[in-house]
Amino acid sequence: MSLKREHPPHKIAILIFLCAIPVLGGIIGLILSILGIVQKNRTYLITGVGGILVTTTLVLVLNYQTTHRGSFDKTRIIVAKQTLSKMLSALELFKLNYSEYPENLNDLRKIDNTIMYTDPLQQVHPKGDQNYFYKRVDSGYYLFSRGFDAKPFTSDDLLPDLSGMNPKKLGLRIP
Repeated sequence: MSLKREHPPHKIAILIFLCAIPVLGGIIGLILSILGIVQKNRTYLITGVGGILVTTTLVLVLNYQTTHRGSFDKTRIIVAKQTLSKMLSALELFKLNYSEYPENLNDLRKIDNTIMYTDPLQQVHPKGDQNYFYKRVDSGYYLFSRGFDAKPFTSDDLLPDLSGMNPKKLGLRIP
């Protein structure tokens, strides 16, 4: 089987660019690979396979990074602390408005519907509980990230930032 080497430069440049775009590159790569085989065009075939490889590699790397410990750990911790501090404020405001703390975090939507309840530190455990730990107890509550081990009340739990606050005036219980 002899493959042709027809490649108008402007068309090939556009195809290579499109194949470098994640996901779209995979689709275009598949189409080009099929065209390359059917039309016996080496340039289409090589460009198509390249597009498939780029998309596959990128998807695998991003999936690994979001579900495994590593380069995103510091960012996950920063986001978790910021979210926990926002939740802490919302919980205290909820108490002022409703005279008690909410039964669960979803009730905070009455105060602030922009709060994200998913704990970024739990993304490394995709099958477990993905939310921050919240439990109302007596006249207070526990609120924290279960840390990377996903177990509550362990040494890697992450608490809200209490700087500038008087912890004695809060309902927050420290584990």
